[in-house]
Amino acid sequence: MLQGPLELLASAFLHASWNALLKRERRPQGAVLGVLATALVFAQLLALLLGERVPPRQWIGAALVALGAAVLTPPG
Repeated sequence: MLQGPLELLASAFLHASWNALLKRERRPQGAVLGVLATALVFAQLLALLLGERVPPRQWIGAALVALGAAVLTPPG
């Protein structure tokens, strides 16, 4: 019963966070990849918690996206 409103609030919070993150970044490509890598890992962990089997290629894909974010993000 509360699932719909909770999803709506979570979506609004994530959208506002996304806009704030991109607004302060000079190079948003790294931020985009960082958010995608984080979302992939959280989705895989949620799938594991729900009892689903996550194939190794999905973990490799998340690692490659995280590596891309690290390469595109300037130090400092």
